[in-house]
Amino acid sequence: MLKKRVTLILLGCLILGFVACDNDHKDELGSVHIVLTLTGPRYQGDFYASFLQVTTDYAFWIEDAQRNFIKTLQITPVAVTVDSAVGSHIEHLPSWSQSAGLTYSDLESETLDGLPPSFDGLTSASPFFSSETDADTLTVCWDLTDADGQKVTSGIYYACVEAANIIKEGDSDAGTVTRFEINAETLSMQIDLDEETFNTDDPTANLTGMTTDFLDEGN
Repeated sequence: MLKKRVTLILLGCLILGFVACDNDHKDELGSVHIVLTLTGPRYQGDFYASFLQVTTDYAFWIEDAQRNFIKTLQITPVAVTVDSAVGSHIEHLPSWSQSAGLTYSDLESETLDGLPPSFDGLTSASPFFSSETDADTLTVCWDLTDADGQKVTSGIYYACVEAANIIKEGDSDAGTVTRFEINAETLSMQIDLDEETFNTDDPTANLTGMTTDFLDEGN
């Protein structure tokens, strides 16, 4: 009886050892890939000539569980370009600007010529939608670091996106504007890094969905 009990104890220890070893070698989460589907917003109004393609500005960023700004993942260049003649489109993205705590004056303080150097998530171009049925898919990758390049702790985070265009009416030749409105929409997705699950808010008129894939280190 004693021999059988000792055997069972040893077997249990071996099983626990295998489980611990397996946990030690379990692949750690390395990044999350976020995929957004959108159809706009699109420019509205009669101010610009019909041949001028006015595209959608957008920004992706991360917030922590308390909705504090962590990092900008991607943003269209025109939103943070410093131009003495035409200014910037930073006002087109009010939610991102407020979360990041940035204004056009802040951008000017970084550079007097072109793009502020602190923005490394710049896209190559803004998406352009030529018809009401056009759609696009945007993909960004978060390597689980903050704006300083430090690895974040596990827990709950929010992936946020804002897409915007303008409503502008008036006489472009005379330079008079009778109506100017920012047409901005935001969508958030809660990400649980521990459970590797996500929950996306209800879609908006033009931001139709957002999902994420959890990738282990090395993938």
